[in-house]
Amino acid sequence: MPEPSELEAYARNLEGRFKDRILESIEVVVHKKLNVYKQDLQQQLEGQRLHNVIVDGRSLQFRFRRGRVMNLHLMISGQVKILEPGQKTEFPIVIFRFQGGDGFALTDPKRQAALVLSRTD
Repeated sequence: MPEPSELEAYARNLEGRFKDRILESIEVVVHKKLNVYKQDLQQQLEGQRLHNVIVDGRSLQFRFRRGRVMNLHLMISGQVKILEPGQKTEFPIVIFRFQGGDGFALTDPKRQAALVLSRTD
């Protein structure tokens, strides 16, 4: 399980690169790791601007405009990997691409990491 300092570093790096950018596409590779249907996740987040990334306990919390919040729980072996346009990665669970084609992937060789979509209301 990532240490709090590792999660803080992830949050800083992700926010620094993707804050105020529009999420263009979401590719779900492992459907059972979502708390919502793939289509609902895509409908709620694609086209939305990322407001900020914070650490919330043992998860990374991505806050989008219009009150949507996405939590990534890395569990024991999960990682977040930055992806350049067209780049692939091993063990993806979900891949997020922003305008311009770059993005990041939630990866986990043990398939334990998960994504939870909620609202801030």
